[in-house]
Amino acid sequence: TMNNIHPSTWTSQQVEEWLIRNQFHDSVEILCQQYQIDGQHLLNLEKSEVLHLTNNQNLYYQIENLKQTSLSK
Repeated sequence: TMNNIHPSTWTSQQVEEWLIRNQFHDSVEILCQQYQIDGQHLLNLEKSEVLHLTNNQNLYYQIENLKQTSLSK
């Protein structure tokens, strides 16, 4: 399963799966298809970048949550 793979090692395909699983379907095209954002890049996005790219503050909080849970692995 994906759960035991650290998010920083995700491909942009795995980021896309994570976005869809978390109901961020509308962010897939810009992040994964246009910018090919992989896991490392996802974890390093600043809040201003997330808002600029997706206009979705909830996505930023979800990424922060992902960081916290991945730190404990």
